[in-house]
Amino acid sequence: MAAGAQAVCLTDPGPQLLLCLAGEARLTPGPDLRPGAAVFVPAGCACEATGVGAVLYRARVPLGAAS
Repeated sequence: MAAGAQAVCLTDPGPQLLLCLAGEARLTPGPDLRPGAAVFVPAGCACEATGVGAVLYRARVPLGAAS
């Protein structure tokens, strides 16, 4: 996921981890991320990211998957 000048909605019904790979990202609500920094976002928590040149890796749980 590459975040640009416009906010990217990252709200998800499940928990997720966001890892900054490049640039700087600002999370709303939350901390600013620089390369190598990561943050845990609880399930259902509203979250947006902005940051020109920011590259975020997003790991999340696939809810509703067949068991």
